[in-house]
Amino acid sequence: MKNIIYLLILLFSVTQVKAQQVILNVMADDGQSIPLKPDTNARINCFVGKQISDTAYLMWKVQDIRNNGTFIIYRSEDGSHFSIIGTKKAIGTPIHNEIAYYIKDFYPYETKKYYRIVYLSNNSEYLVSHKLSMNEAKETFAGISKPAK
Repeated sequence: MKNIIYLLILLFSVTQVKAQQVILNVMADDGQSIPLKPDTNARINCFVGKQISDTAYLMWKVQDIRNNGTFIIYRSEDGSHFSIIGTKKAIGTPIHNEIAYYIKDFYPYETKKYYRIVYLSNNSEYLVSHKLSMNEAKETFAGISKPAK
């Protein structure tokens, strides 16, 4: 888990650069560098959110996730500085169908907010969603679908 945190700090400390273009390394427990590579098969087909009262409900659909791993969910008030708000276990499957994942953010900002999801597989592959922007208005719907590879 320390390795994942180190990676994520690196991933979002780089500004104005697509995360998929950044060469990332994470340190293994024995001090060796483990290179991460983009997952060229997996896709985040849909990433949407809806805020009702003081809770933001996030949903994303993935396809072709072949390996188990972790989804890390981030939130930002300015769209540049993100904080981890939660994780979800990613289940690798041999099927081609979409699989939906959900998470609630019980402490969303009262103003405009941004969300992003990072998938890290158990075999050192990653996938990064586009930013999801949600306005301050209650019960709004915002979404991003079919992010560019």
